[in-house]
Amino acid sequence: MSSKKRRKNYFLFLLLNPNVVSCKRKKAATGSVAEWSKAPDSGSGPQGRGFKSLRCHCHHLFFMLPRVLLCCLLLVNVICIFEISKRYIKWNKTLHYSSTFIMLSATVARRNLVARRRIQGEITFSAIRTTVLSSSFSSFLEIVDDNNNVESSSSGSRRSKKSSWRSTFGNNESSTSSSSSSSSGVGRPGAGGRYDHHQYHRHHRSHFFSTTSTTAKEDLEEKKAAFDGLKAQIESQIPSEIARLKALKTKYGQEKVGEVTVNMLMGGMRGIVGMLYETSLLDANDGIRFRGLTIPELQEKLPGKRDREPIPEALLFLLLTNKVPTEKEVEALRADLMERAEKFAKECAMNDAGNKSKKNVFDALRALPEETHPMTQLSAACLAMQNDSKFSKMYASGTMKKTEYWKYIYEDALDLIAKLPVVAAYIYKRSCVKEAARKSSEVPTVDASLDLAANFSQMMGFSSNECKELMRLYLTIHADHEGGNVSAHATHLVGSALSDPYLSFSAGLNGLAGPLHGLANQEVLKWLKEAQVALKGDYSAETVKTFVENTLKSGRVVPGYGHAVLRRTDPRYECQREFALKHMPDDEMFQLVSRLYEIVPDVLKATGKVQNPWPNVDAHSGVLLQHFGIKEENFYTVMFGVSRSIGCLSQLILSRAHGYAIERPKSVTSKWLEEKFQ
Repeated sequence: MSSKKRRKNYFLFLLLNPNVVSCKRKKAATGSVAEWSKAPDSGSGPQGRGFKSLRCHCHHLFFMLPRVLLCCLLLVNVICIFEISKRYIKWNKTLHYSSTFIMLSATVARRNLVARRRIQGEITFSAIRTTVLSSSFSSFLEIVDDNNNVESSSSGSRRSKKSSWRSTFGNNESSTSSSSSSSSGVGRPGAGGRYDHHQYHRHHRSHFFSTTSTTAKEDLEEKKAAFDGLKAQIESQIPSEIARLKALKTKYGQEKVGEVTVNMLMGGMRGIVGMLYETSLLDANDGIRFRGLTIPELQEKLPGKRDREPIPEALLFLLLTNKVPTEKEVEALRADLMERAEKFAKECAMNDAGNKSKKNVFDALRALPEETHPMTQLSAACLAMQNDSKFSKMYASGTMKKTEYWKYIYEDALDLIAKLPVVAAYIYKRSCVKEAARKSSEVPTVDASLDLAANFSQMMGFSSNECKELMRLYLTIHADHEGGNVSAHATHLVGSALSDPYLSFSAGLNGLAGPLHGLANQEVLKWLKEAQVALKGDYSAETVKTFVENTLKSGRVVPGYGHAVLRRTDPRYECQREFALKHMPDDEMFQLVSRLYEIVPDVLKATGKVQNPWPNVDAHSGVLLQHFGIKEENFYTVMFGVSRSIGCLSQLILSRAHGYAIERPKSVTSKWLEEKFQ
C-alpha cells in the first residue's frame, strides 16, 4: 500500500479513535503502540507536529465534551442500531454510511468515558460492540476500500482487505503480548497492577478489527449489488443503445416507413407510424408483446411468482432492461419499491400526527370534496407530489448534465410507481367505501413484505390470496399497450418537453379518464347488468343471441368486442378467462360472459361491418373485480392508472436515457388539404 493511502487510512482511523494514544501519556507509550503512533511521513518523529498535533486536538475535543453530550451520543447509538440499521441499512447506501459514522462516533465517545475511570470488572460494552457494530464497520471498510480502488469480488479479496487494514494500523501484536493482555484482564486492573490505558486500547483496537463479521459483510455486498443491479444494467446498456439508434438513423434516415392517407389524418392518426416506443408492441395476431414476450410467455418465464401470476416488479424489470430478471433481481426491486412506499407512507403519517404546518398529498386530497371523481383525485395527487421531484430540483439548479437526465427521471419514476398504490388505496377508502368502514383521515399502512400488487389489494381492504392474485394479474396485463394509446402517448408527449414524471403521468391519467379510453370496462358492466335484467337468468344460446341482435338494431355497439389492431381474441381476455375458470367458475355474471363469448363473434361477423368480432380485455376485467368485492365502478380507472404507470414511466426513463427529441409533429388545415388535391 502506498504512503498516500496509508496516510488516508490513518487519518480516517484517527478521527474515529482520537484517544488511541493519549496526548498526556504519549511519553509512556511503548512497544507496538509507540511505533503505530508514528504517522507516516509525519515530519519530525515522536515529538513532531502534523498528525500528532491533530490527534491532540481531537483528544481534547472528545475529553472536554460534557457528559450530557456523551449520554446523547449513546442514545443516538441505540436509535441508530435499532431503527436505522434495522430498517434502512438493507438498501439505502447513503443512509447506511451515515448511520455507520454516527454509531462509530458514539462508540468512541463511550470508550473515552470509560477510559477515564478505573474499571472494576469486565467492560461489558465490548461484547455488545462485537455483535452490533461488526456489520456496520464492514461498511466502513468498504468506504475506505472504495477510495483505494480495492476490488471486493471474492472472499479472498475480503481477507486481503482485512489484513491490509491490520498491517496499516499496526495490529500485528505478537501472540505473546496478546496472551499476556488477556491473562491480566484488559480494561481492568491486572494482577495487582493499575489500569493500563495503552494496553486497553491495544487490545480493543485488535478486537475491533478482528471481530468484523465475514458473513455480515457478504450479505451487505450481496444486497448492495442487488440494489444497484437494475440501475447499473440500464446504465450499461445506454451506450450500445445510443450507438444502435445513431447507426439506424445514419443508414436509414431518409427511408420511408409508411404512407399517410387523408383517412388516417382525419381518423385520429390511426395507423400512422410516428413514434419510437421500446417497452411493448401490439401484434395483430399475437396481441401485446412486452419486450417481445406474449402474455402466456410472461406467465411462464417471469420469476417472483407467489402462485401462477407474475408480480408487477418482474415486468417492470423486463421493460427497463429487455431482460428476464432472476429471482434475486426481482426480490431486490420489490424490496426497493416497498421501501420507498413505506417511507412515503410513514412520513405522511408522521406529518399528520405531529407537524401540522408541513402539508402533504393527503392534506391536498382531504381538501377536495369526497364526491370528487377518483380519477380527478389521483391526477391531482400526482401534481401535489410533484414538489418531491428530484429531476425538477436538479434541472433548476443548473448543475445536471444532459446525460444524467435519466438517472433523476429513474428515481422520480420509481418513487411514483411506489407511491401510487398508497394514494389510490387512500382514495378508495375515502370516496368509495361505505361510511361505517371509512377511515379517510388515516394514511394506509404499507406491508413491506408483500409485492406491489398484493400490498395494493391489502391496503384497499382485500386480503385474500385470490384477490391478491387477481391484482397481480390486473396490474400486469394492463401495464402497457405500446405507445399510441392516449395515456401512453400523453405521458410520452409531455415528458418529451422534459416535464418530470409527476407532471407527465398526470397528463396520461387525464387522458385515461376519458370515456373512450379508460372507461370501457365500466361500459361493459353496465351492458351486462342490463342483460341480466332482460334475460332474467335465462342464458340459453337463443335468448342471448336475441338480446345481442336487439342491441345492434338499437344503434348501439356491443361493448367489449372489437379492437383497432387485433384480429383475434385478446390474449388479455384469455388469461382473465383462465383465472375465472380456476377461481370463480360458478359466478353468475361469469357464466353470462362465457355465453356471450360463444354467441357475439358470429353475430358480429354476420353484419359484415366488423373487422375484429373478438372480445378484448375490457369484456372480462370488470366481472372479476365485481366477484371479489370491488364493486365501485368509478374506481376501476384508478386501478387502470396504477397499472399503466409501470409501462408509461418505464418508457419515460428510456426516452431520456436514449436522448429522444421533443415531440413536434406537423399539422395542417382542412383548407390546405383541399388545395393540395385540387
